[in-house]
Amino acid sequence: IFYEMFGDPVANEKGWEVKKLGEVCVSSKEIGRAAKSFGSSDEIQYIDISSIDNSCHKMTETTTFLFKDAPSRAQQKVVNGDIVLSTVRPNLKNIAIVDRNDTNLVASSGFCVLRPKLDFIEKYYLFSYITSNSFTKHLSSLTTGANYPAVRDNDIRDSNIPLPPLPSSNNSPPASP
Repeated sequence: IFYEMFGDPVANEKGWEVKKLGEVCVSSKEIGRAAKSFGSSDEIQYIDISSIDNSCHKMTETTTFLFKDAPSRAQQKVVNGDIVLSTVRPNLKNIAIVDRNDTNLVASSGFCVLRPKLDFIEKYYLFSYITSNSFTKHLSSLTTGANYPAVRDNDIRDSNIPLPPLPSSNNSPPASP
């Protein structure tokens, strides 16, 4: 359905305005740092790559830690509506929208966290775009490292995204047919 509505987003067959992902999402500096948000005895819900079901792109579980006992990669404070995209082996598509209202969610530094600027882009369009095969192929072409192929956050944020000229009436998923 996505391709029928929008065409191949990487090829931008419709000739829409193109922006960098970093322009339509808040900067990585605006994503809260866990160390500034939590004390050592605070309980956190940790999201790592094993927390994502890549067959349906859903966050399935978190692991509870006291912040002082959390893995060193527990660095990014995320909120409901953020999109987490694994920077390691992007071909596996470990991508999900954070869909919990918990205030103690912390994602691994192995994710690029994309928080859409809602005046620029709808999170569901952004999510569909970054889970597309074309975008995955694009990211795979940018990986470095043979044993641990990965992309950098900047590689993702510097990637182009075409913006459809559609009015944004709300930030809800499309209705089922």
